[in-house]
Amino acid sequence: MRAERKIGLLMLFLIVTFSSAAVFLCGDATYGKLSIPSMTHIFGTDREGFDLAYMTGKGFFISFFIASTSTLLSLLLSFLIVYFHHGKHFAFLFDVLSSSLKSVPPLLLALFFISLSNGGMPSLILSLSLSRIPSLSQIGISGVRSLEREEFVLSSRSIGMPWHMLFFRHMARYVAPSMANQGILVFFSTILAESSLSFLGFSAYGSSPSLGLLIRKGMEYALSYPHLMAFPSLVLFLFLLSVFLVWDGGRVVDSSAH
Repeated sequence: MRAERKIGLLMLFLIVTFSSAAVFLCGDATYGKLSIPSMTHIFGTDREGFDLAYMTGKGFFISFFIASTSTLLSLLLSFLIVYFHHGKHFAFLFDVLSSSLKSVPPLLLALFFISLSNGGMPSLILSLSLSRIPSLSQIGISGVRSLEREEFVLSSRSIGMPWHMLFFRHMARYVAPSMANQGILVFFSTILAESSLSFLGFSAYGSSPSLGLLIRKGMEYALSYPHLMAFPSLVLFLFLLSVFLVWDGGRVVDSSAH
């Protein structure tokens, strides 16, 4: 395992450990006033009187849940598209639609999809997932097309092996790892997109805000109480950095293997 991936996994473990400790030890009791960091509240308290370490830990888990669920859903839907792309009519339709959508930044796609719904966490997860499908599925389709010229695929087709057996027996084990590794980068960009949407006010969860919404709330007191924005921003930065190191370490391994 590369050093970058080890450092990223260690950072992610420390963030999860800290967030878990903050949620379980600090509790959701309100202390009635906004205060700066102290021995009692290491991150201080927010404008509602909640312990900021508790809110930051809770916000991390919400951001983690949204990003991981969106990534897994986009991977699943993209894998299904790669499988059904074998049909000529579907392939032509998807190629046209994918080429059009790939020219639009994923964040704008997510904004478009979420504007069609009533908001809330489920629609945000679905919107983020749909915005990543064009790039993810294109990777899988390119992998399938390159494998179609291999001898073992040609020989399997010559004996009349059905497509579903050919795909799941021979192609999936080559295509799935490359899509999964790309999924780490999608996870990274989904965290960034979710935080941006939360910061813009597209995903308010009431008493359970994500990191992006915590940063947005802290901006109102940036001059008088900078800790309200500084600590959630620091956790988000370290979270993004850890995921990037995990992806970068895996990318270096994959490229050296080839």
